[in-house]
Amino acid sequence: MVKNNGLIIKVVPGANHDRQLRDLAHEQLRHADYSNESVVEQFSEHVDVIENHTVSRTFAMPPEDVLAFAHMTPLLFNVDVEQLDLSRVRELTIEAQILVGRVCED
Repeated sequence: MVKNNGLIIKVVPGANHDRQLRDLAHEQLRHADYSNESVVEQFSEHVDVIENHTVSRTFAMPPEDVLAFAHMTPLLFNVDVEQLDLSRVRELTIEAQILVGRVCED
């Protein structure tokens, strides 16, 4: 339970999170584009959002790390990773939206 005036920090994937893998697997994905808009909207319905930051960084990735990442990311849970040409991915973008909300009783 969070007390009145307590803070909640929520981190959600940004629109460009895993962009390289999303582009590669777009034909196998139910939703090729990602939006966290509904998650952010729901969060703001329950707390006063006092901070909203997007952090993004693209990392060079060796092939073995790309393969490991492809097998662990929820984005590809319903994708046949073996059908993807992961050799085309040489970098990955990690992006998150960090929301800080204050709980206020109505």
